Amino acid sequence: PSREAYLGALYDSIFGYLDPGRLMTMEKSAIALRMADGTGQFIKDYMFPKSKEDTVSAISRQLGAYREIKEKVDDLEHRIEILDEVHSANQELVRIRADRMRAETVLRIVDIESCKTRLEAKKEDLEAISVKIAELEELQ
Repeated sequence: PSREAYLGALYDSIFGYLDPGRLMTMEKSAIALRMADGTGQFIKDYMFPKSKEDTVSAISRQLGAYREIKEKVDDLEHRIEILDEVHSANQELVRIRADRMRAETVLRIVDIESCKTRLEAKKEDLEAISVKIAELEELQ
């Protein structure tokens, strides 16, 4: 409804409870400001009112928590990649084992068929020899 109410809402809710006087000071002297004491002190001096000293420590804690969460996410992503590699290697192993079993089965079948063929040949030889023996006995 009024300019003051708008600025109050802007400084409080939108800008995170900034002190309007500090914001104006920072805007006017933005070029001249030097962060000789470090970023944390700069933020304390120019962005937050004196009554909100714990704000910087809260932001610091939140950044630390964010860093920890990011490290956990990175670690989980790395673990997922490793698990995917293990899964694909396991699938390859299962496929190779199945191929090996199929090949061994085919070799056994070929061996059995080979034995059957040899037995049939021996049986035919035996029958031929039996016939020849019978002929020779008859001749004798």
